[in-house]
Amino acid sequence: MNAVQSINPSSTDYVAPGSVRTPKQVLGQEDFLKLLTVQFSSQDPLKPMEDTSFIAQMANFSSLEIMNNMSTSMANLSTSQQLSAAQLLLGKDVEVLGKDNNRATGTVSAVFMDGDKTMIRVGNQDYDIASVSRIQMNTTQTQPEI
Repeated sequence: MNAVQSINPSSTDYVAPGSVRTPKQVLGQEDFLKLLTVQFSSQDPLKPMEDTSFIAQMANFSSLEIMNNMSTSMANLSTSQQLSAAQLLLGKDVEVLGKDNNRATGTVSAVFMDGDKTMIRVGNQDYDIASVSRIQMNTTQTQPEI
């Protein structure tokens, strides 16, 4: 029995001898909990892990969870800001860089989300908001007199 199998023979992470294993590039919360569980189960009962070591590991785990939550929140905020910025383009004339680096101009008639991308509709075409290269007031609209 090899070392991986003897730790947890029913584990889904078992790698058969001779097979190729592709290592993960980033460890996540689940990986950290697995390591902590293995560490607890294999420690000497006469010499348990010191409290300071356990507290440090739990602090690392908490920090990882907070950073993951913050990353998700920042992504949501960025998407919301892009949609708000695109909303300000409604009714304005824009110049966009289309496919094959062709420039197109027209009035923005719609703003929407396509997956995680903020899109605008100019004429009959949809463009990523990042493709906007110029914005100007629509000259066909009448300005209110003051």
